[in-house]
Formats: sequence, C-alpha cells, structure tokens
Amino acid sequence: MNYILATASLTVAAAAAAEATGVYDTRALAKTGKKTKQGAKASTSKSSKSKSCKSKSKSSKSISKSSKRDFDDVLEEYDQFEGMMTSKMGLPNILDPMVQSFLSQTKGPFASEEEATVACSTRCNEHIKPCCNESEECGEECTTFEVARLYQVNGTDYYQCQLVNNNANQFNTRRISPALPDLSYDGDVSVTRSTYNGKSAPPLLTVVRPQGLSASFPVVAPTEDWVNLVLPAISCIAVNGGDPQACTDCFFGASSVAGDSCAALAAGICGFERNLGDDPTPFFTDEAGGCGIPCFAGEASDFACLASLQTFALGVFGQDMIDVPGLGPSFGCTSQHIADPLTGDPLPDYTCPPNTNQPVPGEN
Repeated sequence: MNYILATASLTVAAAAAAEATGVYDTRALAKTGKKTKQGAKASTSKSSKSKSCKSKSKSSKSISKSSKRDFDDVLEEYDQFEGMMTSKMGLPNILDPMVQSFLSQTKGPFASEEEATVACSTRCNEHIKPCCNESEECGEECTTFEVARLYQVNGTDYYQCQLVNNNANQFNTRRISPALPDLSYDGDVSVTRSTYNGKSAPPLLTVVRPQGLSASFPVVAPTEDWVNLVLPAISCIAVNGGDPQACTDCFFGASSVAGDSCAALAAGICGFERNLGDDPTPFFTDEAGGCGIPCFAGEASDFACLASLQTFALGVFGQDMIDVPGLGPSFGCTSQHIADPLTGDPLPDYTCPPNTNQPVPGEN
C-alpha cells in the first residue's frame, strides 16, 4: 500500500457526510435504457440561472403521481449513467462567488436498486428551493441525482440519494467518471453507484483524473501525472535542503484532521478562509498546525515551494476514489476544469484560484 493510501485517512463515513459542504466522486459510462440527446444549455448568469418564485418547472401533476411512478418513468425523464458518479466538489467551493451545486443527501432501506432510484428521482422532481425574498435567489431545482448502495442491515440494502443542481453555474458544472467498487461501511457489501441526469439539464461531461500520485518515488516507471504534479514539489524541498518525507508526513497529518470534505481540503491547501463549517488551519502556513517549515512553503522560506506543493496536493486529492480496506473511498475532489464563475475564463488545473491571493516568492 503506498504512502498516500496509508496516511490520508478520509473514511467512508467522512466521505458520505462530506457532500453537505460540497463534495463527492465519480467513474464508468453506461447505457441509457433509451439513449436520447442530452439537451439544454446551462443558464448564463446568476440572475438568469434561477427561476422565479412562482415558476414551477416540476408540475404538481408529476409530484402527485410520484407514488405510481416506476423505473420506466425514470428513464423517460433522465439519462442513466450506470456505474458513474458525479464528481465531488473542491476548488469550485472556494471561488468568488462560491459555486455550490449540492442540494441534499439522504439514505434509507429499499427492496431493490430500481425502487431506490424511483424514490430518489421523485425527491429530485419535487425539489424546488423555497420561495425567496429580494435579497436571495430562488427556484433552484434538482437536475441530477446519484443513487448508491451503501450497506446491508439484516439482509436489507440501504441506499443513498444525492441531489444536485447542475445549473448552479454554467462555467463550473459537475462531471462524471467511472465509479470504482468501493468498500461499504461494514466492508461486506460493495458500494455501487449510478447517476441520472435530467434530459433537459446541462450534459454531464466526463473527467479523466490523474493517476499514480504518491509522495515517494514509484517502484515502477512513474506516470506522466507523477512527473508533472509530484516531482516538482519534492524536488523543490530537496533543493532547499529539506526532507520531502517530513513535509508529506506533516501535510497528510494536517489534511486527515481537516479533510472531512473536498471543500475543506481545498480551503486548507489554498489557505482560504471561508466559513465551510470547521475551517482548517492552512496546511502550508508556518503557524502551529501548519507545514510551512518542513515544506519550505511558508513565510520563513519566502514561500519557495508553496505553488508546487499546492499543485501536488490538489493533484493527489484529485485522483479517483480509491478502494482500500480500512480506509474506504478517498480523494475524487474537483481540482481541474475550473473557470471564473462570472466570466467563464478558464483557470489553470491543480492551481489555487486567483481570488485566494497567493503569496509570490520575492514579492512578500
């Protein structure tokens, strides 16, 4: 088991709770019962994104007949991506303005996955943000949902239903990627996941995540991702006379405490102070609880390795969720394909966004 898997203790329970602050992961394209074109462009601005308080895109008729709906009804309303997961959040949560597409997450017992899917789709159909006043946006609705089988209790499967508004920002939409067979909470039942996207919702784009990122030199030939995202960071520490292992030990210790969600991880990596529940101490500060000293990333070392360490960290947590006994699913955060939420200008992958005002060596 490589170093990162052994030390980054993001548990299944933490991953399940994390989406409440804007998190979750992805993995394998599937067939739609009937394949139709995914349609509709995302709305363009904050003002056009939300529907008026009186608007009801989900009619009361569809809601009232929800108890009679079956799986065929779901496939008429949604494109199915079997074995695929919606991406967790991460950097979008620390943009300005923040992009928050998560709506809700529930779990419960069901006799079958189809039954759980029908129930989850009904929740999605009925979800409209309560009416608003002049100071807030309203009418946010569910466009996308994900169903995951989590575990069994006395032979009964428990499923998780996660609702997403993929119209939250047209420049920073959720993506999907193949879902590895994660271990369940009790380790006995393999977690399975599928994503469903409304036929009039923005198309779900796929994402290719970095692979083979570990803090130590790989035994086999390093991947291109390792050379681009890891090597510059550990080389910088070594050139400055430090020990890369001491830095990564510190970093993963700090992130395991604060890393209950991809939003908190992004805030810790980028030193961004926003109310995300329990704001983490910035991982690369020289202050107590930070790793600036051993990582040569803080003020005392003129932030020499800060940028390369942030790229390394965002790359590591941007890897696919990983199935490790005792650890459960880890990583899967969004750290690429980010854009300015107002202009749509692309931002560099695995890089803290400009609004986090990163220090520059020699200029502070």
